[in-house]
Amino acid sequence: MAHSIRQQRALNPMWLYEHNYATLCALFPDIVMGHENALQYKLEHSSLNIQINEKNKYTLLLQVTEKYADNNVWKRALNMRIRLYTDAKLAEVVSYQGKARFLPKYEMPNPKMYQRDEKCQINHLLYDWLLYLNRFLYRRNEEVIFS
Repeated sequence: MAHSIRQQRALNPMWLYEHNYATLCALFPDIVMGHENALQYKLEHSSLNIQINEKNKYTLLLQVTEKYADNNVWKRALNMRIRLYTDAKLAEVVSYQGKARFLPKYEMPNPKMYQRDEKCQINHLLYDWLLYLNRFLYRRNEEVIFS
């Protein structure tokens, strides 16, 4: 019996963390393998900084910051910390825009005004952002990672 991608993803909620890990490994292998402690890239309208904050036997903690040249109210710098679990091959956003420790589900309404699935949405943001980076590198005639 054939299943749609949506049905398969509903059965395996870890697909997002696995995909983010694989994409980070493909885009930034020097960081993930530990050959570099920091990287800087110049993108279309911003600059990207990635650095390792913690390095343990089975985990890495990355600090990712994307700053725009014309930093105004509508374009705030992207600032997230991503924990890479190298043994399980998973990537999880542990901090976003200075906020950390997100619960898997929130009751509605809640005092912090989080969405019901705030943690999942933040990891989806990482997924979308990595797709953007991949497409940007493809447009620059560099190697394409995932479609």
